[in-house]
Amino acid sequence: MTFDIQEYHQFVELLYKHPEWRAQLRQLVLTEELLGLPEIVRRLAEAHERAEERLARLETIVAELAEAQKRNEAQLEILTQRVNELAEAQKRTEETLAALSQRVDYIDMRLTKVEQRLAKVDGRTLELEYERKVIGYFGQILRRPQVVKLIELEEDVGSLLLDEEWLELSRTDLLVRGYLRWPLGENPRPEAYLAVEASVLVDREDLERAQRRANLLRRAGLLALPVAAGEDVTERALQAAKQQGVILVIDGSTRFVEEALKQFTAGN
Repeated sequence: MTFDIQEYHQFVELLYKHPEWRAQLRQLVLTEELLGLPEIVRRLAEAHERAEERLARLETIVAELAEAQKRNEAQLEILTQRVNELAEAQKRTEETLAALSQRVDYIDMRLTKVEQRLAKVDGRTLELEYERKVIGYFGQILRRPQVVKLIELEEDVGSLLLDEEWLELSRTDLLVRGYLRWPLGENPRPEAYLAVEASVLVDREDLERAQRRANLLRRAGLLALPVAAGEDVTERALQAAKQQGVILVIDGSTRFVEEALKQFTAGN
């Protein structure tokens, strides 16, 4: 069976008028693969569209990350600058503290010198007070006490001592002479000397100086007793004075005369 051109055109026209015929014709003419091709193309188009959407989202995320990185870098730069400023401020603070520390050390040194000078002034004031009121302070130990200038003993005592020993003796704060209120051996009222070290606060160094200088006088054949005098005494010096036989004259009160006499007697 053959179709001429006119019949073919009529057939095509009928197909346009009846879409269902076209569908049946396609099923007869085309393979399943070809029939499924539009669906595949549609799916590919949808997948492509989804891929483009994901790509767009990724580009947005990348752009946001780049912006965040930019902000982070700016913040890091600010923090770095702030850290540098803090480090510089810390350096200046340390320099200031070092300068203040030096200043404090200087002031402390000056205060120490002032205190030392005041201590000397106070000590000298005490010496003058003891010289002026020698009976009131030392009359409990000696009868008719009087201050002796060391130069008066230079000819008799100085000739019996070495030069450095005489120099040490010359540093005695106060030398008092009188007659002991207690008998010593067969002598009821022996002549005695007090080697006095004066200090506002009596410490063990004052005791040691008084003992050294009293011993030098004893070497020259004199009855000499060590005395430490002041307004107050440290606890250690108080205990040592009793053990070592050093007389204490503290705020007008006299202590340890008996111990000092025992030490003198034991040493002679």
